Amino acid sequence: MLSGSWKESSMDTIELEIPGQNIEVEGLQVTLGSLYGGDVLGKPSQVIIAILAAAHLLQSGGFIEHCGKMMKETINVKAVCGYDTSAGSYGFDFVKAKCFEGIETF
Repeated sequence: MLSGSWKESSMDTIELEIPGQNIEVEGLQVTLGSLYGGDVLGKPSQVIIAILAAAHLLQSGGFIEHCGKMMKETINVKAVCGYDTSAGSYGFDFVKAKCFEGIETF
């Protein structure tokens, strides 16, 4: 898309339509950066759901699993509802279990 005979190869800006309600610019930036060796930045409980959604969109299996581990490690009273919903959407039963454990201790 950026070189060759594609129409986009001569464009300065390319607009992409990104499906998914949890995908945000910051999540895409972190996820795309991780593909090129970047570190995950930001406060996990604030951006992890957006990062997970972007990783899922890009089908980055290793990064998806990393997000699940981060969710499990950073569960807290402010994040539990969002984490529980996202864990259900992305099949992280181990995160859902940790959410219910956390509810008992919060």
